[in-house]
Amino acid sequence: MMTDPYPTDGGLYCNRTFDSWSCWNDTRAGEIAYAHCPVFIPNSDPSKIAHKVCMPNGEWFRHPETNITWSNYSVCDSTYHKKHFAGLIVWYIGYSASIISLTISLIIFFYFKNLSCPRITLHKNLFFSFIFNGVSWILWFAIVAENVDLVKNPDKAVQVSCKILNVMCQYFQTCNYFWMLCEGIHLHTLIVVAVFSDRSRLTHYYLLGWVAPFVPVTIYTTLRAVEQHTGCWMFETDYEFIIAGPIIAVLVINLVLLLNIVRVLCSKLRAVNTPAQHDYKKAVRATLILLPLLGLHYIIMPVQVSTDTIGEQIYDLLIAIMISFQGFFVACIYCFFNGEVMDKLYRFIRNFLLAHPLSNPPSSSARAPKKATTAYKKTSTTPA
Repeated sequence: MMTDPYPTDGGLYCNRTFDSWSCWNDTRAGEIAYAHCPVFIPNSDPSKIAHKVCMPNGEWFRHPETNITWSNYSVCDSTYHKKHFAGLIVWYIGYSASIISLTISLIIFFYFKNLSCPRITLHKNLFFSFIFNGVSWILWFAIVAENVDLVKNPDKAVQVSCKILNVMCQYFQTCNYFWMLCEGIHLHTLIVVAVFSDRSRLTHYYLLGWVAPFVPVTIYTTLRAVEQHTGCWMFETDYEFIIAGPIIAVLVINLVLLLNIVRVLCSKLRAVNTPAQHDYKKAVRATLILLPLLGLHYIIMPVQVSTDTIGEQIYDLLIAIMISFQGFFVACIYCFFNGEVMDKLYRFIRNFLLAHPLSNPPSSSARAPKKATTAYKKTSTTPA
């Protein structure tokens, strides 16, 4: 490798290097180099593939904690795959539970027409964003994340297809957050002050929830395409902030809206001479109900812990549970635990059971004694 000729196409490359474990050849900027795991690493699995990222500026990726060039050998550890598989199971179960519960909730909302109102309409769109987001990430985990051969495949059609799936994940995830913002704005409108006019309110929500995410996602996709990044775009780059920036802004806005909502709720509760302790209990209860809807618990995601520790495993597990099961919690709070919705569902089930009883009607032989008794009574009362 060290004696191979250098690239002469005039492109930007990361220089060939030896990191004391493996040799890495010249790699075009924005692409990923791959190498088999060394056999001499403890607990190493030589059949697995390590990788090294060449950044768009033509320099090898540097670890943020040490600021030195870094190669990813984490997959080489035979115990890594057991931990990774366990984490994936949590993601699969969480997203599947969310998709199923949200689908049932949507069926209920669409079936009972008298539940239709702007609030329920926002819930429907929020539920759809959760479903699309969950489906796209399940496909990503199943097709791309666990398929190293696909990521390394140089075929243009394969790379384009997995990149399209990556863009779908980014878009629906961004839509998810923007519909959370729509819910926050709607709650603020109901409790505090109107943000949009009544006539055009839903139109603004649709634009904000489904159209606005196209802007950051389009910029993100264009920049990565121009840089000609490979590897199905599954590794982070400097362009991640284009998606993360609007999401963080949404979280901050929702936090401000939530604090203002709680403030107004507390003032209204005091206005009706509610005891102070009861006021705070109601405010806390309202906050806890709003948290899964507005997605504020995602704020803990930027908090990082030391790698290769029990703390990291617990952190990853908590993040997986909170993100993948969020749709399930939202469906429970705003559908299955909603008194109005459950009352409609209870009445429907009751009326259905009355119209279609589970037990068979009495047979004609069972009704015969009753007829005979009636005939006897009529005969006995007839005058002679």
